[in-house]
Amino acid sequence: MGYFEKFLSNWEEKNPGTSQEIRKSANEFLCKLIDRFDYKNPLRALLLGQVQSGKTSQMLATISALADKDFKLFILLTSDMTKLHQQTLERAFKFLSSEFNICHEIDVLRFKSMDLKRPTIVILKKNTKVLKSWKRELSGLEKCKYEAAIIFDDEADAASLNTKVNEKKVSTISRLLKEIVQIPSSSIYVQVTATPQAILLQTQHSEWKPQIVHIFNPGFGYCGGSHFYGENSRCIRSLPEHEREILLNGNEIPSGLKEALMSFIINSIYILDFCKKNVCNFLIHSGAKIGHHDINEMKISRLLKAIQEEVRIGSEFLRSTLFQAYEDIKQTCIDLPPFEYFWANMEMSSKRINTQILNSNTLDEIDYEIGSNILIGGNSMGRGITFPGLQVVYYCRESKSPQADTLWQHSRIFGYDRKPEACRLFLPPRLLEIFRSLNEANDSIFKMVIEGGLDHITILVPEGVNPTRKNVIDRQSLISIGDSNRYFESVTHKNTSYIDRCLGIQDREEEISIDEAIKLLSFIEADEDDQELDLYLGCLKALGSAKHNKCYLIVRSDRDIKKGTGSLLSPNDRRKGAVITDKTVLTLYRVNGQIEKDWNGFPLWVPNIKFPKGVCFYSTL
Repeated sequence: MGYFEKFLSNWEEKNPGTSQEIRKSANEFLCKLIDRFDYKNPLRALLLGQVQSGKTSQMLATISALADKDFKLFILLTSDMTKLHQQTLERAFKFLSSEFNICHEIDVLRFKSMDLKRPTIVILKKNTKVLKSWKRELSGLEKCKYEAAIIFDDEADAASLNTKVNEKKVSTISRLLKEIVQIPSSSIYVQVTATPQAILLQTQHSEWKPQIVHIFNPGFGYCGGSHFYGENSRCIRSLPEHEREILLNGNEIPSGLKEALMSFIINSIYILDFCKKNVCNFLIHSGAKIGHHDINEMKISRLLKAIQEEVRIGSEFLRSTLFQAYEDIKQTCIDLPPFEYFWANMEMSSKRINTQILNSNTLDEIDYEIGSNILIGGNSMGRGITFPGLQVVYYCRESKSPQADTLWQHSRIFGYDRKPEACRLFLPPRLLEIFRSLNEANDSIFKMVIEGGLDHITILVPEGVNPTRKNVIDRQSLISIGDSNRYFESVTHKNTSYIDRCLGIQDREEEISIDEAIKLLSFIEADEDDQELDLYLGCLKALGSAKHNKCYLIVRSDRDIKKGTGSLLSPNDRRKGAVITDKTVLTLYRVNGQIEKDWNGFPLWVPNIKFPKGVCFYSTL
């Protein structure tokens, strides 16, 4: 039995019914890599999956499959978080064949002594000291120079990219990774992420621009963006917009936090006692500051003490409050036991809850893979770390300059081992609207990559949200497009007769789909040197969500207009388009094209496009 089959067997034993999807995806990715790799030039690939959908299993499966192809040297990079590094290391030991030589970043002697006699995987944090040390060790081992290296960079958009690209310099981590890549005779560098905005916005000249991409589908039972943020989601519970202000200032405990805690207690009794599962977790994410985490913990502690006291005296108010939470969850979770079961277990449940702050000040962590736990934190809970049995999230974090990829990584409630019908997500309406828009934008990215690969990617984001951090994108090459009118006078008359037949040479207005708008515009050709129309077509393709899939079409014929006249639109058509803010407005003018009006003497169709309000698009040259 080969390495790949042994991995699948180990995985299936601990995750019954899930190995077939992993087998299919890993084989497809393996074929893409082997077909493109020439053992001479470095190959850059992007492995893309949803947040908490199983990227680690995909990496380990692909490593096993590549080991069957006689590759010996594997490096798996994690973010500079000890917990995430340890989590990855544990999974490698748990699921990879014992025939692999698995090295911690401190296992230099073992790495050297094995001398790549069998497949070796080194799991390293993206940390300056660690990378410098291993660059030296890899350079000093003669065999490494003649072996092709396979490097998996987990959360590749987070720390690996050049943060000094706009200073015409190279940041330390980025430089060290490039130098490590150059040590072996050849390499395959696989960037792994669920939020590829920063990677997709690298220019063609960037060394971090991937050449091939593979998307893996979530396995059975995955709960992601559509379940939690879709228009029909039944998990969302609205917090007052001023909830965070009350939480972090003064002594008052906000009503939303009380409701979220009661929802967690119902979940905890249901999951641990009735369903006999091992863990039920509640995540509180109100901000990045350590002081805020301390306030959160203090107020949760007060709430738990108050609950225990009210249980002791048999408080009818507490019973009524718990009943409200019970009735709420019963709306979606029909197999809840009777309320009296929860009331009888209330005292025990409130006493067994462990509370843990997770931030840079945390010294000793509880084992949140077992029991009933409330986890409080910020950045340390925002990327990579998996929280098992996460049933309730209370989220009210604010950001002055929000970034789409960072915000989407905060969706820690996504995953497999949930009771989805009992999950609850508490957040204010304004943040809910942002996350719903991010869900649509994320779906748009995946759809564009699936349909068109890595060429001409346009990133859709909600207005007021940046696609990623600004320091990793070449600002000189970045293009941003909003909801203002844009017309294209560089178009030619090449397909005028065909468009005439499609539209008819007459004035009209109607609602069409975005796909129909794309089809119409695809017949309009621009001068060779003008790529802007293609860029706008990319924006239209990004508007594939149900919320933005309509277009208002305005057709005008017999236009006798001079080239270069403003936005081309008549005052009436400009006003008409201005009031339509919830969909794209495509205005097509059939211009007579006289030479004396600075055209080329032939009639032509000239488009004007205005995108919906509330969205922006980003692309790079």
